[in-house]
Parts: sequence; C-alpha cells; structure tokens
Amino acid sequence: MSENTNQQEERQRIIIVPGMGCVPVRDCNWYAWLEQELEKDPTGRFSVILENMPDPHGARESQWVPFIRDRLKFDEKTILVGHSSGCEAIMRLLEKDKVRGVILVAACHTDLGDENERASEYYNRPWDWDAIRGNTEWIVQFHSPSDKLIPVEEARFVADKLKSEYRELERRGHFMKDSEYKREQASSLLTDSCQDEEVFENDRHRRFEKMRQTRQIQREIDHQVGMIDKLNERKQQEIQKKQKPTTTTTTTPRSYLTSLSSSLSTTSSSVTDRANRGGTATEKYTTTKHTSDGKVY
Repeated sequence: MSENTNQQEERQRIIIVPGMGCVPVRDCNWYAWLEQELEKDPTGRFSVILENMPDPHGARESQWVPFIRDRLKFDEKTILVGHSSGCEAIMRLLEKDKVRGVILVAACHTDLGDENERASEYYNRPWDWDAIRGNTEWIVQFHSPSDKLIPVEEARFVADKLKSEYRELERRGHFMKDSEYKREQASSLLTDSCQDEEVFENDRHRRFEKMRQTRQIQREIDHQVGMIDKLNERKQQEIQKKQKPTTTTTTTPRSYLTSLSSSLSTTSSSVTDRANRGGTATEKYTTTKHTSDGKVY
C-alpha cells in the first residue's frame, strides 16, 4: 500500500494548455493524442491534465492564468506544454510561479498587429524574460518557418530571450497538421495535429474579415440613413415654406437600408454564434495564437 502511494506521488504531472479557439479541446490538434500517448506509458509515470479553457475564443490572460493556477493546479515539479496562445499564458504565469519544465509550440511575443490578439491582454506590457527563465529548469521550443499565423522571427526572438532549446522544423505550419511530423517525432512529448491546418487558418481569417466587413457596412448604412433623414427633413421644410400639403413621404430608401441593416445584423449574429460553438475542423472553423481552435493560438 505504501509502495503504491509513493508511486502515485512520484508521477510526473503534465498540463497541456491549448491555443485560442480550441474547443472541445480533445477534438483539436494533437492535444488528445499527446494525452493518450503519455498515459499509455507502461511505467504509469505521467499524470496528464487537459481541460477546456474558459473564454476559449478570447484566450484572455485575466481568464486563463488564474484558471491554470487555481483550477488545473500545478507546483514546482509540473511540466507545462503550451501551443500558440497557450504559450503566452504560460510565459505570463512563469513571471511569478515556478515549474519544472516548459514546452512551447508556436510561441510569439507581440500582438502581430491583430486586434483580437491585442485584446487577449498578454501584450500590454513588457515581458520579464529573466523571471520567466529563472522560474523553470528547462525550456524546449518548437516553431516552423512555414507558420502562416506567427512569423518565425517571433519565435527566434523568444528563444533568444529565454535561452531555450530551440527546434525549427520545416513544413509544419502552425503545428496543426498530422502526417510526417507524428512519424518523425513520435518519441517526443510533442507531435502534430489531428486537425486540418489549412481549413483552420483560412476559416479563422475569413471569420475575422467577415466581422470587420460587417462592422464597416453597418457604419456606412448608419451614415446613409442619417443623410436620408436630413434630406427628408429639408424637403419637409421646403414644402412647409411653400405651404403645400404633402400626402406622401420619401421613406423607401430608408426602409430598404434599414432592412439591409437588419439582415447584416443577423449575419453578424450567425458569425458570432459559430465562433461561440468552438473552432474545430469538423465545423470548418481553434485556434490557437494566433489562431486562436485562439490563441489556438
């Protein structure tokens, strides 16, 4: 009994932090595969934690860091594995907390000029690189020059600051495509995804672009409706000056634009609802960073 208890206490705790938009987390990328591979280890030495994150499509620091600290429970012997936005959450966490080791997949250090990344709160202040590096025994970092969401220069900068063991792999994109990577890295803690990378990246860009276009069109409609109101008001004033009664009103353009506005609002709600349901490949939608199944991502 005592021997079994000691064995349980010695199990290596590993927490996987996914990217932005990765829900349900076990349907996204390589997370469930890694969990299963580690738990199949014949020695039973690994205890793997993989859970859906709060605010999955925003991946905000104010939501993710407290969740990792208070809900997922880690200590100085824990290993953290982060992908995309999960990397930034881990780095902010390590500015104050200690762990045994860290694996970062597709990390960055700026918001890349993206308003959604900027809203995630990780990039509103300088990084404390010395604290991050000092709070873990080792850091292994993966990135690919073919990553369309996070330029490789971002990862190289992070690697230089953290003095990580940096591995740059060709043709891996944002580490969301299965195939040769799994075969080449099967013995590693990390492999690639069970999700189609191109579907995710293209759908993520289309979704954000559609939201931007909808907001722009809505502003234009509001402007046009305002102009029509002014024209109608002037016409009414002219008619009153001429003291001619009027029995008709010029409301057809406004009615049309108002109807169009309502239609666009419905389209925008549909886009938002789709994002809220999660970004899996089956829905043609994670993330990750950057993502952003994200922030990943």
